[in-house]
Amino acid sequence: MPKIAGRILTTLVCDDVREEVGHKSTLVGVYQGDLTVPEAPTMLPKLSFFFRARAHVSQPFRSLTVRVLRDGQDYLTAEFAPEALPVPDATEDGTYHVQIVLQAQPFEIVGPGELQFLAETDGETLDGGRLLIRAVTVNSTSLQ
Repeated sequence: MPKIAGRILTTLVCDDVREEVGHKSTLVGVYQGDLTVPEAPTMLPKLSFFFRARAHVSQPFRSLTVRVLRDGQDYLTAEFAPEALPVPDATEDGTYHVQIVLQAQPFEIVGPGELQFLAETDGETLDGGRLLIRAVTVNSTSLQ
């Protein structure tokens, strides 16, 4: 694996994240592109956000706050104290990473919108991308 030059935040949005034996995670129903529902308003039982923040081992995170913004407003936030962050392991491949899962139960969709994903660490903001929420109403037509 190539060395990480800077700090990176990756975000996946899915229906559920399940923790498995051996420090593995199973992501169920990963959204690709937009989050599209057939009509609004609607309620999803759960929406999960899988964050992975990475850096070089020489620059581990001293503080970390991950945020989900909904239409520009804070929606979910998780803040980690320095002692809660993993200690870098110099014997690995040169990368340092932290994985975080946040969940909204339930997740209400009242119309179109946008989710944005950020991490704030050591005075720096990392952009983890955006996900558009769309409601597509299918009109039925009948021939007479």
